[in-house]
Amino acid sequence: MLTHHINSGTNTDMMEENPGWHIYIHDYRHNFTELNVKGSARTEYIFAEIDEDIEIKLQSQQFKNIESRDAPCSSSINYSDMECAELCVFQDLATESNCTGPWMNGVAQNPCNNSKSMRNLIKNYGVYYDSEEDIECDCKRPCDARIYSTFIQSRKTLHSGQRYTQIWVYYSTKLVTMIEERLSYDTTQFIADIGGSLGFLLGLSVLGLIGILEHLTLFFCGGLIKKQLKHEKQLQDEAERQSQRSDTTDTTLDMSTISKDNEKCMKF
Repeated sequence: MLTHHINSGTNTDMMEENPGWHIYIHDYRHNFTELNVKGSARTEYIFAEIDEDIEIKLQSQQFKNIESRDAPCSSSINYSDMECAELCVFQDLATESNCTGPWMNGVAQNPCNNSKSMRNLIKNYGVYYDSEEDIECDCKRPCDARIYSTFIQSRKTLHSGQRYTQIWVYYSTKLVTMIEERLSYDTTQFIADIGGSLGFLLGLSVLGLIGILEHLTLFFCGGLIKKQLKHEKQLQDEAERQSQRSDTTDTTLDMSTISKDNEKCMKF
């Protein structure tokens, strides 16, 4: 519900247009701008007069673009190409007029300090505002973009007796159209094609590749591996010899003990 400050008895014949509200429906990242900048076509505009009842149906489309060298894009969540284009226009106007106005935020230029420079800036601003051309700016496109489409379902007079306007904005369905760019030929497919071509031309397989790696390992590290194996074998042989000597000693002690016991038995 919107309430206008104008009185019901006010004469509106002298006004350029009827009093009401300018409604803009756009992505939350895009700030309002009155200039004709890049990306402004993604903003839906509706004018609502006083004492109107409007039903607006929304549809949403989401686009996901892939960044490339020829078509760069920004994946920042808060990035707005419309804000970038507006800042570019402000910088161009400030450079031409050698000063800035109070509405031109983010421009590194001194504000206009006399009526002549301010009039010149407003004149240049008006020329650009009325023109249909865009200034060439180096602004990336957003990688993720959302566009809203509006459809006016009904528009009728609201008999409320007050300076009211009622606006209904809603989604007709819970479906969102998503359009996503994907690489038709990526790095994984490129490596797979190379492997398939090599396997076809050279007759290579996974087992054959393992065998080649084994031979290369033996070729470069064969001496070190043989030396390590020889050292391990020597340690194993030494352990076996020590084990055999221990067994022989134990057996000799047992036999001598048995002989002494036999001699004692014979004496008795």
